[in-house]
Amino acid sequence: MSRRRGGAVASCCLALLFGAALGPLPRAAAEGAVQWEMLTTAGFGDDMTCLAVSHRDPNFVLAGTYNGKIYRTTDGGKTWQEVTVTPYRTLFFGRERQPDPRLEYALGLPGKSPLLQRWLRGKGLHTAGVNLQQLLVKKGDKTVGINWIEYEWADDSRIYVGTSDGLYRSTDRGRSFLRVWQGESGQADRMIYSVASDPFEPRNLMVGTASGLFVSHDRGVTLEKEMNFYIRDSAIYGLFYDPQAKGLLHMAMSGAAMATPDGGKNWITTYWDQWPPRSDVRWISLGPNNVRVLGTFDGIFASFQGGEYGTWSRRGRRFVGEMVSNLLVTKRPEVWYALTDIALWRTTDSGNNWLKVLQLGGGETGRWIEAFENDENQIWLLTNRRVLRVRAEGEEKATLARSPFSRRLLDLPDLWTFWRKTLEYKHVYFRDNQAYRDRAPWAAYLPELSLNASYERGRELRLVRAYPYLMLPFLYHNRLDPQTWRFELMASWDLGRIIFDRRSLPHFGRVEGHLDEERQKLAQQVQRLYGEYRSAAYRLVHAAPASLVEREHNRLRLEEIAAYFDAISGGYWSRVTGGVL
Repeated sequence: MSRRRGGAVASCCLALLFGAALGPLPRAAAEGAVQWEMLTTAGFGDDMTCLAVSHRDPNFVLAGTYNGKIYRTTDGGKTWQEVTVTPYRTLFFGRERQPDPRLEYALGLPGKSPLLQRWLRGKGLHTAGVNLQQLLVKKGDKTVGINWIEYEWADDSRIYVGTSDGLYRSTDRGRSFLRVWQGESGQADRMIYSVASDPFEPRNLMVGTASGLFVSHDRGVTLEKEMNFYIRDSAIYGLFYDPQAKGLLHMAMSGAAMATPDGGKNWITTYWDQWPPRSDVRWISLGPNNVRVLGTFDGIFASFQGGEYGTWSRRGRRFVGEMVSNLLVTKRPEVWYALTDIALWRTTDSGNNWLKVLQLGGGETGRWIEAFENDENQIWLLTNRRVLRVRAEGEEKATLARSPFSRRLLDLPDLWTFWRKTLEYKHVYFRDNQAYRDRAPWAAYLPELSLNASYERGRELRLVRAYPYLMLPFLYHNRLDPQTWRFELMASWDLGRIIFDRRSLPHFGRVEGHLDEERQKLAQQVQRLYGEYRSAAYRLVHAAPASLVEREHNRLRLEEIAAYFDAISGGYWSRVTGGVL
């Protein structure tokens, strides 16, 4: 059974401005053998990090963010609720405060700035009305990232959340959370990367941190550190119980992969390599028929003998040198999914050949892939910006066929394709494409000139050692170095530019910084309006308002957005969609 991993992530560069509480947003283009349905997008400023599907209910899903929030759905993504696990906290002198600078500046509350107050009193200064700590010395905002979400196998009302600031637990199906553990010795223990609940004994809980493994036999009330030499100081990236074998757990960690056949009493090394990137295991997926697949910083390795040491082999040459952060082995043991930062890949022959089924980019990166009971038709995919779900081919069309207007939704281009067409029409290319388009062929014949100038003032030397005869007495003489100027003019040609086609260079010489600014502006507008268009169109077709005025307002809004999309894409939107609903 494939489980999950989380990690500290960088904040979202271009977070979608559309809110998270959306209904399902159908996607037209089928990718691979299934269709992807966008269920929700990241809220303003959010960056999604991890996802979990209940072991008992395929429609009960939680998605975590980097800033302490979880998006919760119990109806398969039709509606979402935002739950705050731990809020933003402001840091002053490294301490967490809930400041009111105006009040504290006026009153100079003692104890709010103990170090500052003590220092001022030591200098003989009056402290009333002074609270520079709260007013001026703000050290930053503390965010707590959600790294891992774990349901109990027998009772999905009990949920564990691993964060960058300890372990949190919910006993009410994720409606509220309470911190139950904050580590033992410092920040490394607080950074929780993974959590695993025993499917056979729910009281057993394992918690992987940045500094070792902790084991609990009372549902997290008390945790004891595993003192195995190879485990006690390692970063534990993933913990995966085998639901078919009691006590069997596989562990992905920095430097190796290990397993325990008896619930943690004994540990054995299952995978290790001398090459550090290849030995740093980020994920392990457990499939049927003893299939074990792991992702490293140097690609994918698989074992078809239950993960025994020495039985691993590389699968997929295209992943050499690339980090594979997430894997899924489906019910069909030969069908796998692999998630990297820029794409989702699928294989139907146990990893020999791979097909890209979903392209990411433009600041959108892959985060998580999970399936209820490893069913390929119930896969959930998480990026830093949105949540998607797989539906069997034909299911979406059958749903939308209820209305003649619904067929128009199938004609909408996916967000990535439309964004690319927009940037091409506006001649604002992606960074990787712009890099070579800026090299105009005719520029190869123009030299790059560099001018260097140096100046040395005149010097009079009165004592000079007679080098290299250092053992002889020094020779004394006077010497005068005159004032000198030196100029160098160099010309160089880059003939490699000749190979590029000048027809692809409508804006040769445009400043890259200006392009970045235009790309960012377009990205924010397109992503926000695209989400609004799909949501409004879906509601108009499937849940049309009873009021004629409201329906007309929705239709006019769709026309406005479509007109804007045509203006920035050269009419591409209308050519694909055939006009507004």
